[in-house]
Parts: sequence; structure tokens; C-alpha cells
Amino acid sequence: MKTKKLLRILGILIIIIIIAVITIILIKNYQKNNQKDEFEISDKVYNRADFFDDDIDYVDEDVIIPDNSYLFFGEYINGRVEPKEIYETIDKFTKKIIPKLYDDLKEASDADISNYYDKNEKSIKKYLEIYDAEDFIVFIKEIKKLKSDEINVTGIEFVKDTIKFMDEYTVSKLKVTYNDDEVIEIGVKVFRRLQEANRNVVFY
Repeated sequence: MKTKKLLRILGILIIIIIIAVITIILIKNYQKNNQKDEFEISDKVYNRADFFDDDIDYVDEDVIIPDNSYLFFGEYINGRVEPKEIYETIDKFTKKIIPKLYDDLKEASDADISNYYDKNEKSIKKYLEIYDAEDFIVFIKEIKKLKSDEINVTGIEFVKDTIKFMDEYTVSKLKVTYNDDEVIEIGVKVFRRLQEANRNVVFY
């Protein structure tokens, strides 16, 4: 009887040991897989200087890819905003938002621009990191350097010496060319982490 009891206990202990070993193996495999996934995700968001080339393929053909993009992404460390979103936001802002502001305000006085800001503050702040009417007036004065009746983007460039990595974002000046020979410079800020209301890319 004692022998049978002992064998039963021994059998139970062996089963427990086997279960423990299997559990440890499964936990280690799970941790290993998770580490691999995290690495793949972080590799995706490191946005190295050569990373942006892979993303040109899935950007629409009519979207202008700024010159010196490889320099910008070389300073966009651990960024979570997809290159596609960055390209498309810059493209939309330079092709649609700036021409609208130019058409609305090219003949406007400072007082008119200030009133325009007050009436459209919410829409303006969706794209612009503007804090008050005075900042907006300064921004519009840069746009007013354009002189044609109609403006069409013919080139965009990250200005090499202005690209800077900060703790929470990367900034750069954008040189935007309209109608081949009319040039303005605006600032762009791309946050490292995703922001509320999709304000991941803002201009100033």
C-alpha cells in the first residue's frame, strides 16, 4: 500500500514538474515573440535616413515629395507619424490651404487679417500653430510675397540647415515654390507621438 501511495505521489510530482517546464517554455517563447514584435514596430517608426524611400511607393502620384526628405527623416527619431501622412499633409497644405489664404487675404490689411483670424480661428488652428492674430498676420505676410493671380506648387524642399530634432517633435523650414519662380518659406513641425484631433503635422 505504501509503495502504491509513494508511486502515486511520485507520478503527481512528475506531472507537476512537466507542467511547470512546459509553462516556463511557453512563457519564454511568448516573451521572445513579444520582443520581436516590439522591435519590428520600433524599427517601423525609427524613420532612418533611408526609411522614407520605402514609403514613396504607396503615396499618390500627384503628391509632391519634398526634396531633402532623407535628411528630415534622419532627424525624425522614434516618430510615430507615418511618412505617407507627413507627405500628404504638406501636399494638402501647400496646394489647397495656402492658395485659399492667399486668395482670401492677398489684398487684406492687417486689421482685415485680424478679423479673418477671429472668425476662422478654429479652422486655422487645425493646421497652423498660431497663438493669436499677430502671429497669423506674420504668417500671411510671408504668403503675400507671392504675386501671381493663381498659384500652383511646383516644388517643395526641407531646408537643410533648419532641420532639428527636439524632445517631442522634429521641425524644419519648408521652401515652397509656386509657378516655378515664386518662393516662400514656412515652418513645419511633426510630432513624435500621435496627437489629438490628428494635429500630427502643423505649420507656422
